[in-house]
Amino acid sequence: MDIVRFTKFLRLSIFSFFTMFAVAACGPEESNGSEDFSPSGSNALTIEPPADRQSEATGLRTIVSPGQANATGGAGSYTFTHDAPATGFPLGTTLVTWTVVDGNGTESSGVQRVIMSDTTAPTLSVPPSMQVASTAATTVINIGTATISDLVDPNPSLSNDSPPGGFPQGTTRVTWIGRDASGNIATATQMVTVAPQIPGGLTLAPPAPITVEATGPLTPVSLGVAMASGGAPPFTVTNDAPVGGFGVGMTTVVWTVVDAAMASASATQAITITD
Repeated sequence: MDIVRFTKFLRLSIFSFFTMFAVAACGPEESNGSEDFSPSGSNALTIEPPADRQSEATGLRTIVSPGQANATGGAGSYTFTHDAPATGFPLGTTLVTWTVVDGNGTESSGVQRVIMSDTTAPTLSVPPSMQVASTAATTVINIGTATISDLVDPNPSLSNDSPPGGFPQGTTRVTWIGRDASGNIATATQMVTVAPQIPGGLTLAPPAPITVEATGPLTPVSLGVAMASGGAPPFTVTNDAPVGGFGVGMTTVVWTVVDAAMASASATQAITITD
């Protein structure tokens, strides 16, 4: 009976020893598995470039401040750089690459768009209005050349609608058109008057008097065309109307004509602004 009990006790002891050994052998492996982790992605270095921006071009290249980028995560001590053109942005869209480097030398990059637009029309200056004497049913006239310039386009186009076969008697409105590469258009007009040949001394007939209601402190008025006759054509006709418009009351506009022989004549036109 004692031997049987001893044998059971011995078996139980051996079983307990191997069970504890197995648990001890497995414990560290399970522990390593529960404590293993990788760095959280929330602390990764990221860059936020400035918002895309759009500006009006002021030349072939336009200096524009792209703004300032922001960064998060990483080791701090951020250093920002970008590749914006130092000489300014050309017309259209330019991609600006921003880069941040943190204190550990880790880098992150992002892209910003800078868009330069051209919505400004060219500047157009046309020759002065002119008057010549008729030489035929239609008179060929050198009406001069307009000048044009543009902030962005170095070679804007220029044209006019003058009649190719010559000007008929009377007054013809010539429209000059300037167009830049972005499709912006500027227009201006020049008045060309062909008068019948009238012998005798140089005279000038002014436009009729005008009375209009005021539209502001200064009111623009279309004066009409003075007509020269006699003398030695071609004629150059000018007036001294105020450029900014007419104030309330009566203003006398003096018209002057000078012919090819440098003879001159004058006439007046009354402009009345009522309130």
